[in-house]
Amino acid sequence: MDLLLQALPSAAMTEEAVRRTVLTKLVGAADAAGDLVLAARCLGALQALRQPGRPGSPAQDCDVDQALARRLTHGAYATYFGEGLAGGTALLTTLYPR
Repeated sequence: MDLLLQALPSAAMTEEAVRRTVLTKLVGAADAAGDLVLAARCLGALQALRQPGRPGSPAQDCDVDQALARRLTHGAYATYFGEGLAGGTALLTTLYPR
């Protein structure tokens, strides 16, 4: 997970596909490490990459498990998902500097 967080600032300055890949991997790594706050923020940042007004679930365009996406976007983790949605990769690189 630390290597992915280290890659995030560089990925933030590249094309969308690279950002999407790093964020998708971070969601899975954070979930596996039990850091659901980070996973929710990363999923929110992934959702922020979608085209404005485009319908669909946050996990629809990536390889994030749908059940995990539902858990991270509702209930206790919804606020963190919203933070990631509003702040995107800029928030993540600020909160998790490496």
